[in-house]
Amino acid sequence: MMSFQMAVGVYDDHRSADAALGAFLSSSFDLSQLSVVGKEHHHDLYADAYCRSADRTLYSGKFGTFWVAGPLTAAVIHGLDSTTLSAELNALGVGLFMQGVPLEAAVEYEAAVRDDKYLLVVHGVEVDVDSAAAVMVPGAAKVRMHTGNVSIPPA
Repeated sequence: MMSFQMAVGVYDDHRSADAALGAFLSSSFDLSQLSVVGKEHHHDLYADAYCRSADRTLYSGKFGTFWVAGPLTAAVIHGLDSTTLSAELNALGVGLFMQGVPLEAAVEYEAAVRDDKYLLVVHGVEVDVDSAAAVMVPGAAKVRMHTGNVSIPPA
């Protein structure tokens, strides 16, 4: 197990999240450390369904439909299979919780996505996450840092 950092930025709208993504794209930041979470704007009649590709997932369940792209995808998919799903958390919250985000914050992030906000989540070592958080702050409604312990495969 290795200690890692996570910065979660909450963005009020697509434009501000897109501006932050643009800032990351024009920097030398390793985009493989960045996840994006947003709400799907059409409603399916199907519950607890998901489709996925290599690095993206679209999930539809009791809390609505949302998509995830980036390294957080694997944790969300694991959250779908987890017995930790509860009245408080959906797969997104479980995935965040399993990555070291405190329960209260995971519930808050789920609520933000339900309320049409966007999340940018950066995973990595402290120095990378600190610099990423500096990129996130200007357009974000909120940026929080979290520390967790996960198995990180060697580069």
